[in-house]
Amino acid sequence: MSKSKDELYIIGVDFKNDRDKYKTILNTKNPSWNDLNEYNDYPFKTGEHFRQFIKKRQDRDGTLKKLNTVKEMINNIIKDKEEVKLEIESLPNYKSSTEFKQDGSQISDKLISMSENQSKDPDFVLTSHGYDCSAWSLISAKNSMWHMNTKADGVKILYSSKISVKPYVKSFDANWIKTVLEDLDLDSPVIEQKPYHIKGKTLEINLADVHIDETRNEYSTEIGIQRLWQVINDIIEKVKHYNIKKIIFPFGQDVCNIDNIFGNTTKGTPQDTDVKYDVMYKLLLKNIIQIIHKLTDIAPVLVIYV
Repeated sequence: MSKSKDELYIIGVDFKNDRDKYKTILNTKNPSWNDLNEYNDYPFKTGEHFRQFIKKRQDRDGTLKKLNTVKEMINNIIKDKEEVKLEIESLPNYKSSTEFKQDGSQISDKLISMSENQSKDPDFVLTSHGYDCSAWSLISAKNSMWHMNTKADGVKILYSSKISVKPYVKSFDANWIKTVLEDLDLDSPVIEQKPYHIKGKTLEINLADVHIDETRNEYSTEIGIQRLWQVINDIIEKVKHYNIKKIIFPFGQDVCNIDNIFGNTTKGTPQDTDVKYDVMYKLLLKNIIQIIHKLTDIAPVLVIYV
């Protein structure tokens, strides 16, 4: 049911005089006239029209004299939505938390608004805690009733919800590796066996802790690949005056910042990356193969995957 002009005037004056109160009512940290207009089902074309209506009415009639009278009228006008306000204001200072375990599992503790049936639905609980049901499984859950609130659509309950989850571990798919290798664009170079120095030196290029796809301090996967090539070219330049009989190229050792499709390390620690796992894998594999081809111009290369 639409509100009268007098009712809208009372609401507008109260909003103008005490915006902090409407942070809760409108559920926003910075309530605007547009938010108030939307909350009251758009009685005006825009929030600015609402504001101008209040200003002109105040200029004509003067501001309301008794704040207590205003509050009483407002409570009667918005009584259908007052329960939401009271629920939010009465919420305890609940501290949500997320704990990461060494085995890759996580523990999430937060306050959730849900019905009794929803509290028994594993997918709903997982989603409410911010987890993708296709990537995480629920190990355990404990939901304790915290607060009850009657709304227009029935009774809902706030729960103190604490769950333990673990990521799904997918089995190794050899076909995926086959597809990746078939799709790599390497220009199919022909590598010819070149003579090398039998009595020369052995060159070991050990690139440990490269973390190609790390994103801290304005770092990115693209920058990581560029620096990888800078290091390789710098090494080649520095050893060009030596007779090299063999190159040992250990590969692995945290060359990537993540170890799986969930964006975690081997031990399950979440990491920030700018590309998905499959994109990173293909990009890195292509560049490592190109690096090996380049090194074979100097001497035979022994690749050791660590």
